[in-house]
Formats: sequence, structure tokens, C-alpha cells
Amino acid sequence: MVRAVVFDFYGTLTVPLPAEHHRTHLAPIAEALGCHPDDFQAAWSASFYERATGAWGSPRESMRRALAHLPLDLSDERVEAALRLRESRFGEYVQLRPDTLDTLMGLRERGLRVAVLSDCTDELPIIWPSLPVAPLVDVTVFSYEYGAHKPDPSLYAAAAEQLGVLASECLYVGDGGSDELAGAERAGMRAVQISADGHLGYGHQPWEGPVVQSLWDLLEVVA
Repeated sequence: MVRAVVFDFYGTLTVPLPAEHHRTHLAPIAEALGCHPDDFQAAWSASFYERATGAWGSPRESMRRALAHLPLDLSDERVEAALRLRESRFGEYVQLRPDTLDTLMGLRERGLRVAVLSDCTDELPIIWPSLPVAPLVDVTVFSYEYGAHKPDPSLYAAAAEQLGVLASECLYVGDGGSDELAGAERAGMRAVQISADGHLGYGHQPWEGPVVQSLWDLLEVVA
């Protein structure tokens, strides 16, 4: 019996975004630092897991460490300007799928508890309370706050424990980044993939398990 649903955030509750969107989003930040967009994107992407677990400290220190190998002027003024620009543009990554809110409400109406387990940097925990999904989610497990990233079993265990259910009573839903689906199964949860064609994710692995084309389809999966 499914008593709770644990969702990935990016590309799952949000609209899947293509790789080109990522490059376009980062270009003005690279410009603020005097960095070529391709060099900035490569360094930024390569450092994702260090930044997403807080391993490199504050956002300021993380940016410096991610770009340390590039011949840049990383003065306080330039780094602060880049961070402000990054923060102002973060909303571009938080475009909810059209059926996200209705699906979450439908799950809650059926008596199921809901969690979000996301690999993320500092921005998501900061803006989470202002997002329309926040009142519909019982538990959040953010990698930045836990110092670990998926598929670390401690994250799935933390979600189940805070939800007050067994891992075997959880359905995990994600687009497949960070080996999250197999990781959920190893943690004792059922897992289903949400179609996210074109989404730029990290660590995607082949998945041969169940797939849904929309979040709304989950209401039948848990019925």
C-alpha cells in the first residue's frame, strides 16, 4: 500500500528544461564575471554536486572554487554582482508543470502524505516558502541542507522517517537524474519515472521500470 509519495523537484514537479535553456540562463552571469559562457557552463556544471551538498561552503566561496582554474578576476565586487544576478534569475528554473498543483492536491485528498527530495544548491531552500507547492508538501529533504546527494540512502531514509511511514510504503517519482530511481528502490521504495524529454539533468541512468507521461497519471498508480 502506498501511504506517501516522494517527489524529485527539478524536471519532475517543474517543467523539463532543455540544455540550451541552461546555457542561456548562465550567459549573463558569465558575462558579469568576464568569463566565456562555455567555460562558465562547463565549470558550473562540473561543480554541481559539491555546491549541492554545501561541501564548498557559502555561495560566494562555492563560486570562487568552481571557477578557480579559470583566469578570471574574482574580486568581491564581481562575485557579489554575479551572485545577485544568479538569484534574480533563479525563478526561470521554477516553472511548475501544468498539472503539479492539481496532482498534489489530489494525492492529499486521498489521504497520502507528500515529500520533496531534491538535489539543489542554496537557492531552493531559500525560496521554498514562497512557492505555491510549499503548502501542499509535508516534508522537504534538500541535499544542500543534508550534506549528501542522491542516491545516498540517508536521504530516502530521512524522507520516510519524517513522513512517519516505512520506505516500503513510499512511491518515489523522478525524471531519473542522479541515479535517483534505482537509489529509491535500493532504499526500499517503489519508483516510477516521469517523462522529461530534453531535460538537462545530472547522472541520468537507464531505467526499465514504470514510466508515467504526466503527474496526473500518478493518481491511478496510487489508487
